[in-house]
Amino acid sequence: MTTPVRLFLSRCLFLAGTAALLGPGLAGAQGFVDRAVLTVYGSAAQNMGFAWVEERREFELARGPNRVVWSPLPRAAETASVALEPEAVGAELRNQVLSFVYPLTHSEDGLQRFVGRTVVVEPREGGGRTYTGTLVQVGPPLVLRDPDGTLQVLPEVSRWEIREPGAVPEHLAVIWEVDAGAAAKVPVVARYVTDELDWHAEYTATLLPGTKGNQGTLELTGDFVIENRTELAWNHATVRLVAGVVRRQRGEGRSVARAQKEFGLAVAAEAGPSVQPVGEYYEFALPHAVSLPAKGQVRVRGIGPFVQVPYEQEYVCRNRNLEWLAGRPSPVTEREPGAGQALPVEVFLKLRNDKASRLGMPLPAGTIRVGQRREGSGGWVFLGEGALPHTAANELVSLALGVAFDVVAERKQLDFELANAEHRMEEEVAVVVRNQKQQPVQVLVLEPLFRASAWEVIQSQPAYEKKDAHTIAFSLLVPARGRSEAKYRVRYRW
Repeated sequence: MTTPVRLFLSRCLFLAGTAALLGPGLAGAQGFVDRAVLTVYGSAAQNMGFAWVEERREFELARGPNRVVWSPLPRAAETASVALEPEAVGAELRNQVLSFVYPLTHSEDGLQRFVGRTVVVEPREGGGRTYTGTLVQVGPPLVLRDPDGTLQVLPEVSRWEIREPGAVPEHLAVIWEVDAGAAAKVPVVARYVTDELDWHAEYTATLLPGTKGNQGTLELTGDFVIENRTELAWNHATVRLVAGVVRRQRGEGRSVARAQKEFGLAVAAEAGPSVQPVGEYYEFALPHAVSLPAKGQVRVRGIGPFVQVPYEQEYVCRNRNLEWLAGRPSPVTEREPGAGQALPVEVFLKLRNDKASRLGMPLPAGTIRVGQRREGSGGWVFLGEGALPHTAANELVSLALGVAFDVVAERKQLDFELANAEHRMEEEVAVVVRNQKQQPVQVLVLEPLFRASAWEVIQSQPAYEKKDAHTIAFSLLVPARGRSEAKYRVRYRW
């Protein structure tokens, strides 16, 4: 069956009297949820974005059996997590059973539920003729059983209808069957987990360079972007945002409907959230209700502004092409891997997330865009961006912004001796850094000792620092319009 047939089927089903079986409250369910409490867990650190939902409603229960419909729920709700709990004190409720009615999906599997029911179909090449019978197979080909038992096999169908009352809501619905000891108005809370809700932080850092070229202060602000990829709008929701890596058990009992990431943007009032620890994570509670449009996003002011935050700009020269060779079980005896190469000098922005730096709060993961104001014009120029992981108070923030234009480096092999019979080799290397700026710069040179796991530096100028089992570091002060060199000789054994 082709896609247009499925779409037409979907429309026919909703016209075919769903309310007759489930009631007008379900058949006409609106595509929004009002005044829910959403605790949203972000996807910025290993999680898929999801939310814990709490919603309260009140139902008039008659004495005896009741069949209550709770709808809508998002299609991405994890049905195994759904729980309905009465909040009435002293309410005598028995035999509580939950069942779920799923919306129609545009797939062969979604149409299988109609096997065994009476349908009317029109073949594509039938000249307007229709067949009525019991659906045996969705197909293709579609198979019907006539009232006399004859099977009709239809390779292609242009239209089909369900004329009996159906059980297909527009949204996921929960059927709550409960016996009440007496007629009462009972408040009920629904709790469940749903996918397709997510959030992350977006930061802006504006640099104010100081008298030293690599130091200054910055202004930092952060917004929280809440993404609603569900088909429902969440109106006047109480929103709490959790930062941290929260484990979920992924398995059966899930109804996940992936949506394309196409969002509208709404900007909420700029009032800062409160933050508090929750278990091993941090929760940011928005101070006002937020409405999340279906398949849309809302951006709210989350952090800051923080002003006069001291920062330092660091230049780092490293040979990433050789780093992957370190730690190999066999020695690397090739004479000149990585020699004669121009090396990029990367630029890092470093700051301390502490009270002394006018910060000192948990920073949720997100992107930091860095820039500075143009002199005279008052505009803002973009200098780079970096990914910020979840960062606790008092930790160091280090962001890779890009590659320096006026600071360049080159790695040279000055000598190489290989003595295979003695399981030994020696190499002498020089890294030259040139600075075309009008002020001196401090450059950290990281050299991977990649040829074998057992090594000894026998000569070094200047002195080196061992960073880890396979890396040594040199700190070079490179003068303005000048150059500096780190040179060392290393002996490997295996």
